[in-house]
Amino acid sequence: MRVVVLGAAGAVGSHAAAALRREGHEVIVASRRPDALAWPAESRIAVDLESAAPLDAVPDCDVLVNCAGPSHRFTPAVALAAVERGWCVVDPGGDAQTACRLGPVAVACGRTLVLGAGVQPGLAVSALRAVLAEARFDVTEARVACGGLQRLTIASVDEYLAAAHDSLAGVGRRLRGGVVERVTPTDAGRAPGCFPASATQHVNLDTEALTAARLAGLDDLTWFNMIDAPRSSAVLVQLLTGGASREEALQAARADISGREPYFRIEVQVSSDGGETMRLTIAATDSYALTGAIVAAAVAGIVERPAGAVLASLTGEDPLQWVDAAARIADVAWAQEEEL
Repeated sequence: MRVVVLGAAGAVGSHAAAALRREGHEVIVASRRPDALAWPAESRIAVDLESAAPLDAVPDCDVLVNCAGPSHRFTPAVALAAVERGWCVVDPGGDAQTACRLGPVAVACGRTLVLGAGVQPGLAVSALRAVLAEARFDVTEARVACGGLQRLTIASVDEYLAAAHDSLAGVGRRLRGGVVERVTPTDAGRAPGCFPASATQHVNLDTEALTAARLAGLDDLTWFNMIDAPRSSAVLVQLLTGGASREEALQAARADISGREPYFRIEVQVSSDGGETMRLTIAATDSYALTGAIVAAAVAGIVERPAGAVLASLTGEDPLQWVDAAARIADVAWAQEEEL
């Protein structure tokens, strides 16, 4: 297929474009500064999403992949314009509300939008759904931990700020007995998996995870976001109240990662009242590369999906497809009760 990748100079876009090329697609990369991209001149174009009609510069294609961020600014408008031009769309950003708004337009145009085709949103919740599907016992509780030590970009800082404002209702909350409740760090217990002692855990139940739990009939879910970057974490909190700048956040992130090996982990553990347990671990060095792999998998399967707009992690399809996609570049391990 012919695939155009917007934001191809970015951390996610560069990995997505490379993954798509490895899959054999005809890839055209787009950026505000295309000359900086290490691609053949005939396969790169200049696109500025801040312009009045940015997609006028994009050639006809089968799928438009939008990796330009922050997604809360660009995803809705880009997806709508692309579908109206007759293109399918894959975007690692976006949320269920955006999918609901764009769904009728996509159906009318006979095209498919796959939003949230990344890591979080995306793979982390798909991993939870995969474990719930694979468990051969009655799951009564699930615990998920996601995060690590990663480099920051301006786009990822902006994504963090948008997500923080949108998900404040889920901070310090878990699903217990089918009811969302506030939980203290002590009552939440320890996050699953083998995160370093330097990583701090933060309980947060966002809409995507809560929706997945509701759909699966799961009444008990505790979700931990793991942060192993004390300097940038502190600056990001200040940034929320205007007490710091984006550049200060990037400087803090560079200091956090200096001399250390970056890592990213998703740990999902489910259990029964009888003590049966199953765990899935996804471990990678680079979460941006992991997102690129998920994007490529979404593009590969888009022709098989009906017209409409979906969030990748909440489709009725087998969630193992996303875990399998992650396994191309990440270490994926399953553990049964007797192995824990």
